[in-house]
Amino acid sequence: MILIPFSGCQNKTSIAKERLREELVSFRKTEIVIPHDMTVVRHGKLVPFIRQTGLPILVVYIDGQDCTDCRIAHLVEYEPLFQLSDSTGTFQLMVVFSPSEGHEMVLQKLIDANYRFPVYFDSYSEFSDKNDIPLDSRFHTFLLNAESFPILVGNPLTNPEINKLFHQLLNI
Repeated sequence: MILIPFSGCQNKTSIAKERLREELVSFRKTEIVIPHDMTVVRHGKLVPFIRQTGLPILVVYIDGQDCTDCRIAHLVEYEPLFQLSDSTGTFQLMVVFSPSEGHEMVLQKLIDANYRFPVYFDSYSEFSDKNDIPLDSRFHTFLLNAESFPILVGNPLTNPEINKLFHQLLNI
């Protein structure tokens, strides 16, 4: 009797892994569009949008599913990646806020947070509208190649294996 439920759980697990693998394969074939009219906040001010062409981009996508105040407060955790980006020049880090509502309030909170690194604010929900980003938050941090296709999915700050692959892909 114990083997039947265990077998069923194992089957569900393998089905979930297969679905995740299929979603990953599909996502890696998706060109990601970076809208050029996003609002950029840096040092508590609105600054011009600058995309460094030819460089891979590490995208951290923050949508309306998460607690916006929490995510803004935890942006400081990305400081090491901004420093690495600045010091090596091998990639651009793009933290994209795409809230589902309360745009003006969220933008003001980003300005008030006064981070020294740029935060890209998706004022018109173009990033989320133009890109088919999976709901699974594991897909919300990804490295784009120079052609804007995901080549690595996962957060290098929270997953040592992803961090190792991230460094290998960028030769750093």
